[in-house]
Amino acid sequence: MSDILSEFFEDTQAHLEQIEEHLLKLESDPAQIDLINEVFRSVHSIKGNAGLLGVLEILSIGEEYENFLESVRERGSATPEEVNEMIESLDKLKVVVQKERGESIPAPEETVSETETSVEPVQSENPESPQSSSTPVETGSDVKEHVVPEEKKITFLTFTLAGEKYGLEIVKVREIILRELVTHVPNTKPFVDGLMNLRDQVIPVFDLRRRLDISGGKAEVEERNIIVVEIAKVTTGIKVDDVTGIVALPMSRVASPKEFYGSVPTNYILGIGRTPDGPMILLDADTLCDPEELLY
Repeated sequence: MSDILSEFFEDTQAHLEQIEEHLLKLESDPAQIDLINEVFRSVHSIKGNAGLLGVLEILSIGEEYENFLESVRERGSATPEEVNEMIESLDKLKVVVQKERGESIPAPEETVSETETSVEPVQSENPESPQSSSTPVETGSDVKEHVVPEEKKITFLTFTLAGEKYGLEIVKVREIILRELVTHVPNTKPFVDGLMNLRDQVIPVFDLRRRLDISGGKAEVEERNIIVVEIAKVTTGIKVDDVTGIVALPMSRVASPKEFYGSVPTNYILGIGRTPDGPMILLDADTLCDPEELLY
């Protein structure tokens, strides 16, 4: 669990940096809906990961932030006041993340004092000494300008199916359920396991083994996980064997579906992830759970 939490905080930090970068651009042009959408996606990822791992305080702040951004997205642009509110929400989220990581949060006065001390030039004891005309001391701000930004990563929920490792983009995952009653419905397609009542919402449940035409491994598992995904505001459950965690992969570590030569139909594959534990099949949730597909 500690390894998963470490990955979560590493991924969260990357998202926070991306949000800050987008908000700086939004300050000069609040009407950039693409940037608002990017901020929403990052907040949604943080909130979703926190919910999966039970980091409740981050989940709560993330939900508030996400709901506010959703109302802005519906209008297609933000006001300067709303951009300021986004920045304030980001600051709140940062503080909660620091707290959950067990990091100390310095008081503003201490931060200013440390900054002033770090950039104060050192005075020479002899004003006429040749050292007094030496090149200026490089400050911390100068160093930061040369830092190469990290490659953007995509976070996946990982799980197993018939002994193979798979992943789904975590931004599409709403929650994970275990041992929920699924009611069989006649005259549906073979991969439809039935219907499930999810807090008074009836949703279809797909058996991913049958959906991908997979056999082998743990063919009959009494307690299988159901991953609840949401595509275009349509909710669907997907039965898998075991949910194993989350992983963040840079795009350079994701190969094209054309490099896959297994039995899974390539139209369901987003790519092949190269992880330290070996290759992982990354599934396309939009194709697996197409809201327009007929289920009977």
